[in-house]
Amino acid sequence: MGNTTFDASQTMLPWLTEGTSQTHYVSDEMEQLMSDQASEADADTREQLLQDANQLAHEDAVWVFLNQEFLVYGINERIDWEPRPDEFFLAQGMERSE
Repeated sequence: MGNTTFDASQTMLPWLTEGTSQTHYVSDEMEQLMSDQASEADADTREQLLQDANQLAHEDAVWVFLNQEFLVYGINERIDWEPRPDEFFLAQGMERSE
């Protein structure tokens, strides 16, 4: 899952914390990590808290990943275009090559 800010909390909060419409996993440790990162001002410490939360999600196997590809890309040397890392597809970023 991508998001426009590249911040793990935007994906993790709705899926891995209590009280949201997508909640399917409950963990006191995850709740604490997500609460701590939300109020952490130091970027490095906050990143480590999110890394710890990701590691916990991995260890607890909270998701089973199945590939469901929404974006289909083709290759054509007549088109100059780079896919965006946030998964948004913007045709206005394409240009025709000479």
